[in-house]
Amino acid sequence: MLFSFFLNLLQLTPTLYTLQLSERVLSSRDETTLIALSVMVLFLYVISSILEWARSHLLVRLGLRLDEALNDRVFEAAFKNTLSRNTGNSLQPLHDLAQVRQFLAGPGLLAFFDAPWTVIFLAVIFLLHPLLGAISLAGAVLLLAMTLLTERLTQKPLAEANAAWARTSAFASNSLRNVEVISAMGMLDAVRERWLEHYDAVLGLQALASDRAGSIGAATRLIRIGLQSLILGTGAWLAINGHLSAGGMFAGSILMGRMLSPVELCIANWKGFVLARGAYARLSDLLKASPPQ
Repeated sequence: MLFSFFLNLLQLTPTLYTLQLSERVLSSRDETTLIALSVMVLFLYVISSILEWARSHLLVRLGLRLDEALNDRVFEAAFKNTLSRNTGNSLQPLHDLAQVRQFLAGPGLLAFFDAPWTVIFLAVIFLLHPLLGAISLAGAVLLLAMTLLTERLTQKPLAEANAAWARTSAFASNSLRNVEVISAMGMLDAVRERWLEHYDAVLGLQALASDRAGSIGAATRLIRIGLQSLILGTGAWLAINGHLSAGGMFAGSILMGRMLSPVELCIANWKGFVLARGAYARLSDLLKASPPQ
């Protein structure tokens, strides 16, 4: 969160640079000011890149440390659970741990760290002009509604797909343990047909969730592109009527792009978030049911 604070603060650099070019450099035609501003901006871009690398580096190490801390416990709990029940996919807990680790180290979690800055960027846009702020606020609300719609339409198919995959994996594992008997009795074709039935059900549910998420994602990108053009056109109208400078027009467009980027990233990584949340819940239940010896 500390790295995200300074990283998002530096996201204001292009906006301030655009304003300074418009209001100081172009009006005064001072090349020294242009060079000084450009050097400062390049320096801030380098700092921003270093912070982004450091944040990603930290999250990767955090995921690895979590895995190292839990893998023995998860393996032991999975072993005890399989020994006592002998049902379900015995490897599922290990897959769940990998799912949580991958989400922690991926871009999905970063979107949630950046999301609170949407409010700050929106406030700066309102300072440029209330009309630009109103358009940006409407866009943010619309994209938030799309996020909630993504959750609503994909949660059930993904949960059913995970449960179906667990049953499919368990069936395949049990069949492979009895492969000699199945082969000797000529049951391979029948077993394959049953496995394909389970597997087709998994693919159908995953495809349904992916289709829904993809459709909403495409609509979201369309809305964002439209909003970017709308706020630029509105800024031009305000500049023509003397209510906004040319620099403010471009700054508003840049700021709205920064403001909506975390929201769009959350939508793009929502499937991974849902999968990681389900994996975390299953791991919690498993470790509670199988306390350490």
